[in-house]
Amino acid sequence: MKKVRLIVFILSIILLTTLIPQGHIQASQILYLDYKVRSADTLWLLSNRFGTTITAIKDASRYWSNNLYIGQKLVISVSKDNPEIYVVKAGDTLWKISRQYGTTVANLKELNALTSDYLYIGQVLLVPKSRSLPPQPKKPEIPGLRLQLTSEQIELLAKVVQGEAGGEIYEGQVAVAAVVINRVKDERFPNTLEGVIYEPWAFEAVMNGWFNQSPRQQVYNATLDALRGWDPTGGALFFYNPDLTSHPWMLSRPIIKRIGAHVFTK
Repeated sequence: MKKVRLIVFILSIILLTTLIPQGHIQASQILYLDYKVRSADTLWLLSNRFGTTITAIKDASRYWSNNLYIGQKLVISVSKDNPEIYVVKAGDTLWKISRQYGTTVANLKELNALTSDYLYIGQVLLVPKSRSLPPQPKKPEIPGLRLQLTSEQIELLAKVVQGEAGGEIYEGQVAVAAVVINRVKDERFPNTLEGVIYEPWAFEAVMNGWFNQSPRQQVYNATLDALRGWDPTGGALFFYNPDLTSHPWMLSRPIIKRIGAHVFTK
């Protein structure tokens, strides 16, 4: 009987050591990264890069082949101390994180295969290994505007207008651009264009991915008209579609005017 118990005990130990990944990560430190396979990636290289095991990657990804293909999605257990990892905190935006690591929003989205700018607390992101100083801003290319912006920043503003008001009348497109500009100039909001645009929950188009559309020429023209000083809203800081919005706080804002499908408020 003792011999049987001993055999059962030994078998149990063998089974447990087989099931538990033998990586270098302590259980209390484990995070899970959604990783997109790139050229030259192998399971062996990824397991060494992130301090885990091939078995752990396969189990977490529910993928049991040894062959990978470019663009494949894997789930990889990583340590919170890994310098390539960033865990999203309250108030984070892709723009803030990109500034912290001296990179760009576009690069962060490509690294993490993100299709929108929406983040959630606890989300695990891949970031550049080494932090560098944020790139120095370029000089404005069109002087005399309400905001002194580079061509890249004008493109960014136009993308917000395209996503939020691409189907609106021309005046409505100018109005949305003006709201963004008004926020940059208002002390209650971030004092940079990127800070306003990537502020959490600020613009639906940024959260749902419509922001990634290429602006039409009419939208560029509307954006430039707003930058040159045309503000059809009379200083509005918010706008909403009354047919789609039921939020009590937004509906309580003092209305300035309605342009197209949007109501503009203080």
